[in-house]
Amino acid sequence: NTPPQVEMPPPFESAPTAAVSVRCEDNRSRVTGVEYRIDEGDWVAAAAADGVFDATAEEALIKSEHVIPGKHSLQVRCRDLAGNESVCSVSYSFGEPAGEEKAQDDSEAEPTATAKPSRQGEKGVGKREKPNRGRKGGSGNHTR
Repeated sequence: NTPPQVEMPPPFESAPTAAVSVRCEDNRSRVTGVEYRIDEGDWVAAAAADGVFDATAEEALIKSEHVIPGKHSLQVRCRDLAGNESVCSVSYSFGEPAGEEKAQDDSEAEPTATAKPSRQGEKGVGKREKPNRGRKGGSGNHTR
């Protein structure tokens, strides 16, 4: 079994005025859901353009107001009935983020797009270290 293929939109050069369309297709089983997020934010369910995810090829809609100004990454996660999933992303940069001043350098960087399908999804990687609170062993429960 293979994960669905995701066709990402081109990088945004300005704020989208309508829902952003993402095409998801699987050659064996139907697409059952599509989610998206900006940067490392929470995953948000995308809407099926025809109202329900029930075919091997689907168009998912991303709310335009979620595509915020500044330099960001839009990630899309698509699942099929067999449990396979793909995660793809596109980087974009437009406008000024709220509350930030324009940088001294007026040169404009070219927008770039990258698609990175993954069968494993976005599971946590690496281990989290406990902060050192300045104690050298012991329970820290001292009485005088």
